[in-house]
Amino acid sequence: MDAVTQKRHSKLGIASCLMAFGIWLYFVVMLYLVFYVDGFTKLLSSLFLPDSRGISDFRGMGTAVVVFAVIFFLIPVAGHIFGLLMGVIGIILPKNKRLFPAAGIMLNLLPVVILSIFYLIGTLSPS
Repeated sequence: MDAVTQKRHSKLGIASCLMAFGIWLYFVVMLYLVFYVDGFTKLLSSLFLPDSRGISDFRGMGTAVVVFAVIFFLIPVAGHIFGLLMGVIGIILPKNKRLFPAAGIMLNLLPVVILSIFYLIGTLSPS
C-alpha cells in the first residue's frame, strides 16, 4: 500500500483509551483525596452539609451517601459508558485501524469484568 491508501489510527479509538485511563486516574485521585486528605473531606462536608446537620447526624448521612455515590459511582460509570460508545463507533468506521477502538472497548469494559468476578466469588463462597 502506498501512503495515500494506508489506514490511519482512529481518533475516536484513541479518545476512548484516553477516557478509560482518565476515569481510572480520576478514581484513584478521588480515593486519595476523600480518604487521606482531611482538608478535602472538610471542604466536601462544608459544601454539602449545613453546620446544623453534621456527618454524624443521620439526616446529614443521606447527603453524604449521595455525594459519595456521585463521586465514586455516577461519574466513573458515565465516563466509561461514553468511552465505550466512542470505542464502538471507532471500530465500526471502515477507513480506520481497529487497534485503539478495540483497546478502548476492553479498557472501558474492565470495571464490569472486575465487578462480575468479585460478584461470582462472593456468590460462590460459603456463608
